[in-house]
Amino acid sequence: MSREEIEHMLSGVLVKRQEPFDTPTQQDWQALKNKFQCNFNPDFVRFMEALPLYDFPKEVYDVARSGNTSGNGTIASIYDLEMSYSDDLRWNADLIPFCGEGNGDCFCLSTSRGEDSPVFYVYHENGRAEEEYPTFEAFIKGLPEMLSD
Repeated sequence: MSREEIEHMLSGVLVKRQEPFDTPTQQDWQALKNKFQCNFNPDFVRFMEALPLYDFPKEVYDVARSGNTSGNGTIASIYDLEMSYSDDLRWNADLIPFCGEGNGDCFCLSTSRGEDSPVFYVYHENGRAEEEYPTFEAFIKGLPEMLSD
């Protein structure tokens, strides 16, 4: 999807922010790629770069490491936090959280699948992961239904 297509989809279901959050820099993206040793799907990158313009009702984690951010924590810091929890609920190291539900459950990408990663839904209480969307484009196209629930 193009950036324009993504913004069109977002504008149909979200309200524009009065003061947008900062867009991730190339250095922010490179730090994330280095941490997880993978490339990200271009639709994910464009989505995360367009999203700071909108109020999103879920806890989207930041790619930007500083500046005017959502305050939800960075993708890297949330991953590190999940990895630090007790052995009872060991986080699957392959999964990169990018959007939380507010109850501990979250949407994730797979490092091993890289640009071809489906979007997984991870249940906080037991760590179970289910493939929720086969592609990131499907995740974006599923936003109207997801946000209406």
